[in-house]
Amino acid sequence: MSGERRKENRFIVYTDIVGHTKLFARVGAPFRKMRERHDELFQIAVRQYAPNAVVKGTGDGFYAAVEDVDAAVHIALMFRSGLAAEQWDAYLPPERRTPDNHIRSRVGVHAGLVTLVGPEGRPNDVDGQARTVSERVMSMALGNQVLATRQVVDAARSSGAVASSLRLERFGEYKLREIPDTVEIWAVGDDEHPPGPKPAQPPEHRVILFAVIADCAAQSSALGTRFDAMKDAWDTLFARAASENGKDTFVKRLPDGSLAAFRNAVEAIRAARDFRRLF
Repeated sequence: MSGERRKENRFIVYTDIVGHTKLFARVGAPFRKMRERHDELFQIAVRQYAPNAVVKGTGDGFYAAVEDVDAAVHIALMFRSGLAAEQWDAYLPPERRTPDNHIRSRVGVHAGLVTLVGPEGRPNDVDGQARTVSERVMSMALGNQVLATRQVVDAARSSGAVASSLRLERFGEYKLREIPDTVEIWAVGDDEHPPGPKPAQPPEHRVILFAVIADCAAQSSALGTRFDAMKDAWDTLFARAASENGKDTFVKRLPDGSLAAFRNAVEAIRAARDFRRLF
């Protein structure tokens, strides 16, 4: 049955052409041949290192699910090298031969549990959070930069077959959209292509709840040292209300109150209601 679904661990290589729509608008008709060559370079890398991989097109790139880390890293690096070495100007008329009109791709690699979709032994797609994480990691990369998660780096180091030839640089923990936990991101380079610059933390939409002590200065003066005990109780109860009503909530103590950042307004309203009842 084509709808069979089962869970297995896979390494996901996710790619995306930088500025795909704008590039097509600038280049025009030659972009079709350039895009065909881009697709071919990815397929060549997959056929060489993971011929049985599950490969899907996304419109602006691909994702491939492979069974071992060496194959995943080799695919990412070979694809990146192929794009960088390609003579893109040969596809373009003289007036459009600029580096801005060359195809560059972001690449993200992650490892985790995915749902394989399709007949056993011949799955035709993968789904699950591991695929989503690889896409989010990819979105952090610059053109022709390969980023990977700590899970991939740890597996590569344990394997040893590919790690010795890599230049790995830890960029740190990042909060990625719709991913509940932070993700540790590394850059993957080699002698030909350095790791590249560290990405900025992406902005995230949050609902902010402020709770401020009325006449804080006057109360502090009147209560003296007892104010510190009252403020500690305030902060403890505020943090409790925030944690009980929100997931992945950031809480900060302020001199005259507290604040919390929630994922949505419902969580913030519930926390405000409970804090008012508690204090």
